[in-house]
Amino acid sequence: MQKNERGAALLEFALVFGIFVFVLYGLIAFGMMLSMKQTITHAATEGARAAIGVTDDPATPNDEREDAAKARVASALSGWNAAQVAHTSVVVSFPNTCPTSCIKVHITYDYKNQPLVPPAPGLGLVTPDTLSSDAIVALS
Repeated sequence: MQKNERGAALLEFALVFGIFVFVLYGLIAFGMMLSMKQTITHAATEGARAAIGVTDDPATPNDEREDAAKARVASALSGWNAAQVAHTSVVVSFPNTCPTSCIKVHITYDYKNQPLVPPAPGLGLVTPDTLSSDAIVALS
């Protein structure tokens, strides 16, 4: 090894290590986002299914099907911490675009204001502002 090449391996390692850590961070961040998206999709599906078979009593001010759906969504998201639940909105509706009676559960998570991992420089350009999912189930 020549004298003027001393330290070249250390420099190469430093350059490659920085890129490796950034790629590893990206894999972890996107993996956690994908896991959260799957949890949201599961919760929306479970909420919509919970309304099947529940009859609405017109004498009560609120819809029992909507209450059952929201309760099941809360149960499906029970593993989340309070800050994550606070940044989640659940909307239950009964769209009239279905050929029969149906329920739609829409869940949105504000990922921009409550990310799972701290954002890395430049990675915020490719991460979504919100994670959301819809589930529609025919009731009759």
